[in-house]
Amino acid sequence: MPRSERSRHVDPASVAFLFLGEPQHVFHAAPVACVLAQVAPHLRPLFVVTDPALVPLLREVEAIYGVIEPLPVMLLEPPIWARLLGSLVHRRRSYKALTLKRHWRVLDAMVAIVAAERTSTALRAFGVTRPRLIHIPHGAGDRQQGFDSRIALFDLTIVAGRKDARRMLDEGLIRPGHYAISGYIKRDLLQRRAGLPHALFDNARPTVLYNAHFDRDLSSWHRHAREIIAVFAAQDRFNLVVAPHVKLFVDASQRERARWQRLEVPGKILIDLGSRRSIDATYTSACDLYLGDVSSQVYEFVLQPRPCVFLDSRGVCWQDDPNYAHWRMGEVVAAPEAVIPALTRASEVFAQYREVQVQAVAAALGPDMNQAPQRAAAAIAGFLRDGRLPEPCDP
Repeated sequence: MPRSERSRHVDPASVAFLFLGEPQHVFHAAPVACVLAQVAPHLRPLFVVTDPALVPLLREVEAIYGVIEPLPVMLLEPPIWARLLGSLVHRRRSYKALTLKRHWRVLDAMVAIVAAERTSTALRAFGVTRPRLIHIPHGAGDRQQGFDSRIALFDLTIVAGRKDARRMLDEGLIRPGHYAISGYIKRDLLQRRAGLPHALFDNARPTVLYNAHFDRDLSSWHRHAREIIAVFAAQDRFNLVVAPHVKLFVDASQRERARWQRLEVPGKILIDLGSRRSIDATYTSACDLYLGDVSSQVYEFVLQPRPCVFLDSRGVCWQDDPNYAHWRMGEVVAAPEAVIPALTRASEVFAQYREVQVQAVAAALGPDMNQAPQRAAAAIAGFLRDGRLPEPCDP
């Protein structure tokens, strides 16, 4: 079990890999901690978590990367009153910043803090000045929130590919010497993991992954999810996996979850509202076609080029909007009743999108992802040693 921060002495060379309770972030940053422990013995990586339920997942990543001695785990507990308030209003995410504020002194003793999200930038306001703040974004999507202004508060940002590097440079979120391009870290982990995707259904129908985002202002979920499920229930050409972004139901009640689960159709429609399989690439690997809106998981799906259809629930003028660049990888439809016809012809017209997907993946996730954690770890070690990095030759 992780030990409370109050019972630990902090090594001044400690590099904290901070996880604020969201398991989907583990696959994007934990591999780097494992590699850093192996290639930079003068640094002391450790996992800092706000939820002990993440520890088994962290240990699994360590096993994949051959870590012999498990990295130390420090547990940051939220204030009791904040935890009680969060349970009453079903908002577990509401006390992230409060937890960081409570433990700012121990975090200030680190040499660096590595985070896959941006709540950690609040540490500067709480008095944390010693450690370098390092950002490894969780995914490489296109929506504007992935390029918010808090990125500029990090001392070093490690992006997967040149697409994000160019956009962050253009928007003034990163600067030369303070960013690196690593390749897609999660992909490296998935390639090391044993086993092939297993069949999700016991039939020969192609399977569609419906992967809606959680952002109410952008997602197709709130307007069209029930209609989409009904459309699939009324046909026999496709199976459907409904696996929205894990954050969509993180604070949902059991009653709300049960309402959606009752829409499952055994042998045809599977509904997953946030299990382990919704974050470990089970569905993006095993499904044949993709139906989505703005989730960055589409880039994970098209690592192996396959037909995609995108649902425009809001009538967006998307063609020249960088926030919807991924919509060029498949047909865009405007209503649930258009989904089945689009998916039916998707395989026939896929030839016109294959090369678009290949080029988009290379730009977003890097042309070589086999050594992504090694590149990220080398960037962290070099930055902490020298204070800046050489600018990548092809940003």
